[in-house]
Amino acid sequence: MNDALKRAGKRVELVTERREGHGFFAQGNRTELYERLLEFFGAHLAPASNPR
Repeated sequence: MNDALKRAGKRVELVTERREGHGFFAQGNRTELYERLLEFFGAHLAPASNPR
């Protein structure tokens, strides 16, 4: 999926951690993941300028 998005000209950030499989289980890695998600949501899911 990462490669396909790049080929489509989309901005992609792939995050991997050593010694982790399909998911983040070490507490420090989970904390970093959630911090990155919050940054992404803040940048891309800003509230509408005229909320109802």
